[in-house]
Amino acid sequence: MGTVLERHGPVVVMRCARVMDAAFMERATRDFDALLAGHDRFAVIVETSQVETYPSAAERKSFAAWMNRPDVQAAQRRLNVGSSTIVRNAAMRGVMTAFYWIWTPPTPQHAAEDLASSVRFCMERLAAEGIPSPYDAATLLRRIESRSAA
Repeated sequence: MGTVLERHGPVVVMRCARVMDAAFMERATRDFDALLAGHDRFAVIVETSQVETYPSAAERKSFAAWMNRPDVQAAQRRLNVGSSTIVRNAAMRGVMTAFYWIWTPPTPQHAAEDLASSVRFCMERLAAEGIPSPYDAATLLRRIESRSAA
């Protein structure tokens, strides 16, 4: 069972599986628990473009319970400078934005139309927090895209 996270310096990319079933959700929480146990600050890109089957209600409830755990929220506030989720559908991006009006996440969130927008958001958040990246935005974009093609 492999990781769902890939590191690009201080940017972490979570590539969602075509089927976001219980096994995927368990890997995601396990991988994020390991990331949140560290000391390095980071920004997150959530890549959803391959998703065909979304988590069931029970899986979403379990994931929400994990996200709302006090230790997870505290670690997110301490380490995660912001997360950008790629949602190609404009209406769904609107739904995400509206959701953030009623639930306040522990870190800045961004609903992006594409990878370039997510990279820009993450690089801006890292710069705002004084966190250096070994990559400029264009290089980071190419690195992430090359992993997508692999």
